[in-house]
Amino acid sequence: MRRSIRTSYGVTDLRQSITKDLDNAKAAGYEAVELCVMGGEGLRGWADRLSSEDLDFIRRECDRTGIRITSLSSDWVWNYGTEQRPLSDWDEGVAGLAKDAELARLLGATYILCHFGTSHGEWEDGKKILARAGDAAAGEGVRFGFEASLFRRSGLGEFDDLLRMLDELDHPAVGAYDHCHYPKMGKPAHVQVEQIGPRLCGYHSSLLTPETTDYNKLFDALEAVGYEGDWVFEVEWQHAEEQCRLLQQLMANRK
Repeated sequence: MRRSIRTSYGVTDLRQSITKDLDNAKAAGYEAVELCVMGGEGLRGWADRLSSEDLDFIRRECDRTGIRITSLSSDWVWNYGTEQRPLSDWDEGVAGLAKDAELARLLGATYILCHFGTSHGEWEDGKKILARAGDAAAGEGVRFGFEASLFRRSGLGEFDDLLRMLDELDHPAVGAYDHCHYPKMGKPAHVQVEQIGPRLCGYHSSLLTPETTDYNKLFDALEAVGYEGDWVFEVEWQHAEEQCRLLQQLMANRK
């Protein structure tokens, strides 16, 4: 697995921010970054203002540093998918997800984290959103992964219910994106990965917790389901280098 870290661009000077984060990621030992598409001005914030020249600049900086953008995160959904917006009123949101799929292809990313924010609605409305977003992703050659821990915020159920929706949907470009929150919530990390199976699109990690997570079992589970994505740290930059080093040690010590 590649070692990746989430980065966020809600700033005025996009190019300066991109350069700084790619340099920081390289210095901390990472191989890739997850680019967060932040909300704000317009539906997708800074991403709606990207020019072809900006895209060329980002690709050149990736080539210069050797750091790839391998995943995106549709974080603008927190501003869009609020409790006041039902899942039946997501046409603009689906269009935004389609733009994220296009951006992923243009930047060389292969998967995108998505969710419904805190929008509530009917089961079939949620499925329709994912089906339409999945069609857009398939057209761009990328995949959407619904962050499993966030499904409950839509009022449609818990972890097992998300898997049931994915089973009903049965879309090749839509899967699950997991993040271990055990024992605070959810199931042990390796159990969730085993249940998601080949539908696993991406994997998030907060600060590593060897005291509560059996990483040998987790690595075995990721291998068993054929996961080919990244290990994406969602941590502050002050912890980036130490966490990257600890992950490498855990993987090297794998039994």
